[in-house]
Amino acid sequence: MTATGGRSFTTLLNRSAAEHGHLCPGQIIGVRMALLGLKLIGLENPDELHQLKKLIVFVEMDRCAADAVQTVTNCRLGRRSLKYRDYGIMAATFVNLATSKAVRVVAREDSRELAA
Repeated sequence: MTATGGRSFTTLLNRSAAEHGHLCPGQIIGVRMALLGLKLIGLENPDELHQLKKLIVFVEMDRCAADAVQTVTNCRLGRRSLKYRDYGIMAATFVNLATSKAVRVVAREDSRELAA
């Protein structure tokens, strides 16, 4: 599976698992959520600074998937590009500041089982 910006799903998943400390279903869900969110708002590679500056992400969970979203998007709380809202839902909102395009990606209830 090819991801945005030439970054493969496997590469991103491995990077995410390494930063998180282990591979788990939340990592798979988070990487997929982030890739979909980025694609839908028209940002292909947040590794590039000019794209990263256009991106804000709101995560609604404080679980494994949030680490994966952070890894794929390069958004960080300390950079003020990652925002945390404790709604207890496996969801994230991706905002392209340059175009004002935003999308909320929500994981289905069965996504954890499917990821395993």
